[in-house]
Amino acid sequence: MLLQDRWHIAADFDATLGVRIDDYGHFGTSTNPRASLVWQASHDTTLKFLYGRAFRAPSFVERYIINNPVILGQPTLKPETIDSFDISLIKRINFSTRLQVNLFRSQLTDFVETAQNNATQLIFINGEKRDNYGLEIEYEREFQFDGKLVANYAHQKVESDATGASLGKYPHNNGSVRFTHGFENQWRYSIIWNWVSSRARAPGDFREKLEGYHTADITLSRMLNNESSLSLLIKNVANADLREPSTLGIFLPNDLPTGKRLALLELKLHDF
Repeated sequence: MLLQDRWHIAADFDATLGVRIDDYGHFGTSTNPRASLVWQASHDTTLKFLYGRAFRAPSFVERYIINNPVILGQPTLKPETIDSFDISLIKRINFSTRLQVNLFRSQLTDFVETAQNNATQLIFINGEKRDNYGLEIEYEREFQFDGKLVANYAHQKVESDATGASLGKYPHNNGSVRFTHGFENQWRYSIIWNWVSSRARAPGDFREKLEGYHTADITLSRMLNNESSLSLLIKNVANADLREPSTLGIFLPNDLPTGKRLALLELKLHDF
């Protein structure tokens, strides 16, 4: 059940309060509130204060898988909960340019992750409570020639709530730049550059840090008519070696490869 209401407190203030109530046979009732306060400080400046709680019940695989030689389920797993706090400043610099700055903090309890069960097998567990906090900046500019530039940067830290020690595995810095341009009425292309910084290892994992990476994606699309479009997407154009950290390197000491260059051709039917 979801309940939500909005109040227009003053000419430049709006408040929203809501609550979502879920009932699970295995875990009972979960009540998750949300709230926001929006201040329209001026015609080109908006300040937002946001809070929300979310809940995720463990999946069937996470609780009950028993016939996988690599990983074992844990029937006693508890649900994950996350409390998020955000402060967002949105500044309209001019008609075509927007800047947004977000400060965020989230507290994650009973995060479902994997740990070593024995020499050859992992097991799902509820990890320690963790804090994630940081800063996000986004710049957006539209051009008269049907072009749009969006650039964003994020800095974050993920730490143990009990000790304040870094939990590793997550990049402290990442960013992206996306440029989109329409031409010849029916054609449009976009170029996306992504950057992820190096990642320290989790406590107890003594491998060298995992290096960061850069990728570029290109999309070319054409409207065939009012009801369909055709797109060609090439991901990881430079065929960079992309890897995400594996758990303690037990089975994958060289981490998890996330894919080489990939080309996709897509046909979309609109309003079909």
